[in-house]
Amino acid sequence: MSPNEVASIWGTAERVSKNFLNEFVEFRNGISTTYSHEKILVEVGLPRTCTNIKLHNIPIFSPLKKDRLRQLLALDRSPMEDVGMIVFKDLGISITGFEDSDDSDLAMSVFSRGHWDEDFKTMTRYHR
Repeated sequence: MSPNEVASIWGTAERVSKNFLNEFVEFRNGISTTYSHEKILVEVGLPRTCTNIKLHNIPIFSPLKKDRLRQLLALDRSPMEDVGMIVFKDLGISITGFEDSDDSDLAMSVFSRGHWDEDFKTMTRYHR
């Protein structure tokens, strides 16, 4: 999807910036949409305020974080970690804040295949 296609569904972005990879990022109600250099949507970032988010019927931002983490680990047995986040390549998601006692840092991003491939080379295997 292009930025115009996303805007036609979610409305005009409240804020626009560039990330550390110089990719175009838009923000709407705490949700971020990241675009490749070719202006194709490659990642959607979801904060904990998105309370209805589910993956394989797992409510991502509901109580009992450790249970959700175990459920996600059962779906993808090769997660990686880097800078406080756990990345599930097979599921196409990354999560953060699931091992902290404070829920304020809970977040999830959904990414397109290939978007993080270079980053996987520097990540380490996740061990709980």
